[in-house]
Amino acid sequence: MKETRRLAAVMFTDIAGYTSLMSKDEQKALSILERNRTLQKSLAKKHNGEFLKEMGDGTLLCFQSALDAVRCAMEIQQSVKGDPDLNLRIGIHLGDVVFKNGDVFGDGVNVASRIEALAQEGGICISEAVNKLISNHPEIRTTFIGEKQLKNINQPVRIYSITDKETAQHTGMSKSHAGRTYPLIKITAGLILVLIISYFLFNEFRNNQDQTISSIAVLPLENLSADPDQQYFADGMTDVLIAELAQISALRVISRTSVMQYKSTKKLIPEIARELNVDALIEGTVLQDGDQVRITVQLLRAKPEEHLWAQNYLRNLENIISLQEEVARSIADTIQITLTQAEKLRLASARPVDPKAFEYYLRGRHSWNERTFTDFNKSYEYFKKAIEADPTYAPAYVGIADYYTMLGFYSMLAPNQAFPQAKEAVEKALKLDNDLAEGYTSLAYIKMLYDWDWLGAEKDFHKAIQLNPNYSVAFQWYGEFLSDMGRHEEAIEASEKAQSLDPFSPIAKVQLAGSLYNAGYLKRAISVYNEVLELEPDFLSAHFFLSYAYVSLRKFNEAINEAEFVAASANERVPGLTIPLGYAYARAGRISEAEEILDGLIQSSQKAYVTPFGIATIYSALGKKDMAFEWLEKAYKARDNWLLQILVHPSLNELRSDPRFDALVKKMGLNHNENQ
Repeated sequence: MKETRRLAAVMFTDIAGYTSLMSKDEQKALSILERNRTLQKSLAKKHNGEFLKEMGDGTLLCFQSALDAVRCAMEIQQSVKGDPDLNLRIGIHLGDVVFKNGDVFGDGVNVASRIEALAQEGGICISEAVNKLISNHPEIRTTFIGEKQLKNINQPVRIYSITDKETAQHTGMSKSHAGRTYPLIKITAGLILVLIISYFLFNEFRNNQDQTISSIAVLPLENLSADPDQQYFADGMTDVLIAELAQISALRVISRTSVMQYKSTKKLIPEIARELNVDALIEGTVLQDGDQVRITVQLLRAKPEEHLWAQNYLRNLENIISLQEEVARSIADTIQITLTQAEKLRLASARPVDPKAFEYYLRGRHSWNERTFTDFNKSYEYFKKAIEADPTYAPAYVGIADYYTMLGFYSMLAPNQAFPQAKEAVEKALKLDNDLAEGYTSLAYIKMLYDWDWLGAEKDFHKAIQLNPNYSVAFQWYGEFLSDMGRHEEAIEASEKAQSLDPFSPIAKVQLAGSLYNAGYLKRAISVYNEVLELEPDFLSAHFFLSYAYVSLRKFNEAINEAEFVAASANERVPGLTIPLGYAYARAGRISEAEEILDGLIQSSQKAYVTPFGIATIYSALGKKDMAFEWLEKAYKARDNWLLQILVHPSLNELRSDPRFDALVKKMGLNHNENQ
């Protein structure tokens, strides 16, 4: 279905206390959902709105009019008033949104979801955009709550609560209190009007004066060569320029995955900037001819749309890194970004690179980013050739490390085969270049997944982020680390930072959903997993973890559907992809089917690596504690990276009261109290 974009009033609702009720009385919880669904569909239709979807116990509705949305919200709250099971929170925002396949996306949706979380039980919160449009309706009264900095939203949003005579009690203002404040409002009306006019005049002046650029995206550089095989080079140049700009701490730079969505796009600059939430864009062309490369780069402000700077460069390949650093410095000067002394030194310290080594490295990264087993192997061969061409080229060793790390993480290779080789490679890289953020990120991940050196891992994550504050992978993997340690709010913050730097990255979204899931925010986690699948329906990791989330909500049919999709991709190389299906079967009470999968996994483990932790989760779900602990012990001996979830994974809930569980946690150097 074709996308359409328009201004709309978006409403989010949520049932307070629903998760707790679900764990106590599933049938009652489901009947409450049905009542809520029926009521909201009926009232949405009455008020010219559309009930779009449910997300756990939350709902998403959309209206063409802000007034219709508010009136619908008020009638919903009035209809459930006095019902102890339907304590609703409602948030409404008016914004630019995209409609596709019966769903709605965009910043307008994100802001509305954040506003809903600010509402009290039985209350309605709205943004200033909505408040302005209903201000001439005296039957609807509002109270200013404050200016809030919402997560993942750059600018603060002014929030109001509905305080009409029917809903005032839900926002902390009684009828008598509302009456007493009315004379005060009349007395101060003139002063408030003056302040409002002054505020808007000041903002208008400030907007005209302050056009600072603090966020930027590098669009995929266009390959001008007639040879399509040279596309890797243009993509590689894009990556290098992103990496150089990302080292500037005062600048938010969008990561590779998200900008690559715009390769050969026909979208206009303001539209792309709006979707990526950036102030400016860089676009350009690349032409390689032998050892010579010509690059044209231009910098464009998005709002107001303005051409700020352009330059042509012709360089020898061996000086390509210094060229990219020159471009980064020129951009920083143009947008008047202040560089720290360390950043100035890094952007002026490039050494020549062997052209062949650089070419092989770019080809290797191009293959590695495809994330298939075949392409992983291709990337390894290219990284090796880069090292053969120049044994002192540090990024190629990081490439080797990332190759082995991904094989270990996805259980394509046993941990004791994958991670030691990864660590050896990354340590060589850091000996050659001690300022590689990518190197410290990889080293931290290895220390986390295999060494179980928790303090060392966190130290290296911090070092990587210090060197490159825009490296989304560092925040993504650090979020995973924090989540596994049970530091949930920190994990969500780091994961959200990774997503803000790479908003279209499916794996960054999956990590955010994982942090939400481990923190117990099941509804939000499922919503994010589904966002991934709306963008990439076949993204295996999202289906994999979504299955576990549905099990936690006891939605076994949905869980099994997701797990079956994953299991269909299992093969001799990666047999562990049937684990979620075995787990879902076990939790659903389909014992014989779960045991059949379990037998298959144990047989496969004789030929290929199968995560023992995964097998232990199925035994736990079957109530076979002794066997679960036997396989957890095997996971410990194998340094199984999935065992890092021991503190947080719901599949082990039945085991946590057993003394053997505490003993295993302590052997890993973890502690419940210190890490939660």
